[in-house]
This record gives sequence, C-alpha cells and structure tokens, in this order.
Amino acid sequence: SSGINAEYGEVSKSNEFNIPNFYSLHSWLGLVTLSILYLQVLAGFGIFQDLFEGAGREVRAAYNPWHVVAGICMVTFAACTMTTGVQEKYGFTNPEKFSAHAYAFNFLGLSIFLWVATVIWILIAVEKREPEGYEAITGQAVTRYGDETN
Repeated sequence: SSGINAEYGEVSKSNEFNIPNFYSLHSWLGLVTLSILYLQVLAGFGIFQDLFEGAGREVRAAYNPWHVVAGICMVTFAACTMTTGVQEKYGFTNPEKFSAHAYAFNFLGLSIFLWVATVIWILIAVEKREPEGYEAITGQAVTRYGDETN
C-alpha cells in the first residue's frame, strides 16, 4: 500500500511541475521492485497459506527455492532503487563538489549495500535450525518442506 501511495505521489508531483514521469532508472527500478513484491505476496499467500487448491507439500517444496530467489532479487532491486534515489537527490540538491554532503550520501549508499549483503548472506549461508527444546515442548520435530518422506 505504501509503495502504491509513493508512486501515486511521485506521479502527481511530477505532473504538477511538468516533469516527465518515469524518466529515470530510479523510477523503473522502483516499479520492478514493487512488481516483484506484489507477485511474491500473491504467490506466497496462495501457495504457503493454502489459498490455491492442491498446493500440497510437493508444490510448496518445488516453489520454495523460487520464493527465496525472488526475495533476494526483491531486496537487491530495493537496494538499487534506494541508491539511485540517493544519487538523484544528491544531483538535484547540487551541493558543492567534495562537500560534507558528498561523504554523507556516499556513506548512506555504502550502508545500503552492506545491509543487502548481510541480508543475502543470512538467506543463503545461515543454515535453518530447530529452536532449542522445540521438539520437547511441542512433541514434533521441525521439518523443512520436502525433507520428510510419506
């Protein structure tokens, strides 16, 4: 909802000041990011929350890697959108060359990319584990989709 509101606000502001809509890489990356987000939400709820009939364990197990990859793409596109937005803001404000503003904007851009690298590392490198004592409390083991045999 906030993404739709942001796009609507940006288009309204651009029209008010006679600025072309979707002229920059930042605009297009934002649209791609929102599209991936909404497709991810629809497919995730549909498959993992049993909104689609017949979405059993096999379908979930087959979709899960694609779900993770789409999430990684979404985070990466969001970071690219943020950094291009920061670059546009820096260009529009047009501060002096090599000012403190330049260092602040560069630090912000690097922070965004470090955040993305951390998120991707967590998604890929960190092994999923059972919470300690989960089986003793609930009486059932935590299993990943596709790990169990019927």
